[in-house]
Amino acid sequence: MKDLVLRFTGPEMWIMPKNPFSAMSNLRRLLVADVPSSWDASWPCLLIEAAPLLESLYVHVSHREDEPRQEVPGETSASCHRHLKELVVIGFQRTERQMHLVRFAMEVSMALRRVALLKQGRVEDKGPCCDWEVVSQQSAWCDEERLAVLDGIGCSTGQIEVVLS
Repeated sequence: MKDLVLRFTGPEMWIMPKNPFSAMSNLRRLLVADVPSSWDASWPCLLIEAAPLLESLYVHVSHREDEPRQEVPGETSASCHRHLKELVVIGFQRTERQMHLVRFAMEVSMALRRVALLKQGRVEDKGPCCDWEVVSQQSAWCDEERLAVLDGIGCSTGQIEVVLS
């Protein structure tokens, strides 16, 4: 399996944050879609660790009116990821959970070159074989918001392109 789309559309279930994703050793592109805004940030971090060849991670946050949940207890390791080049978060709202995911990806991903944080947008399916495209809806970020995001994710390196739209 090289491309995978995970959608969070059914009833909520508790899954312990052990790494049940051993079959992801060849995964290159992952889209985690319809994630509730109250999501637990350890999920995508575990997915990054579970897929050592992952090159692109797209997370689409839906803004349903969910009650915030507690973080699921669990630890992610600080091991290096050598292939993740791109992280895209659609529906980015600067929550601590979302900021944690971006910081984690930037810390562990040696090959990361692009982080796109989109306030609004959607993912369109372009074909039967996991061919998707992000359609961004332009949103204005004021200078104060931009600086807060860049400061919050610890973006001090010029090697990573950070796109805010």
